[in-house]
Amino acid sequence: MKMIQCIADIEELKARNTIPLPYLQMIESEFLNWYEAEGFDESLISFRLGNHSCIYHLENKEDTSFINNKIHQIEYIENGASSRFSLL
Repeated sequence: MKMIQCIADIEELKARNTIPLPYLQMIESEFLNWYEAEGFDESLISFRLGNHSCIYHLENKEDTSFINNKIHQIEYIENGASSRFSLL
């Protein structure tokens, strides 16, 4: 499992060249949406998602157990600028 918290994590996935481009574009688009909503005056390079709001890329079949173990802890958070689901 790869936890995506910064633009460098996305660049690392691109460098692997093992993930379909449309999927990578979707991840990057979601990250940029978070950046626009929460980045304020921070540069894209230094912007980092917290553990509570990162993007998970599941790489192995066993990674799904992580989600299965956390699924009952999902909470919907609405804060005006963005609405999202979070794993607590």
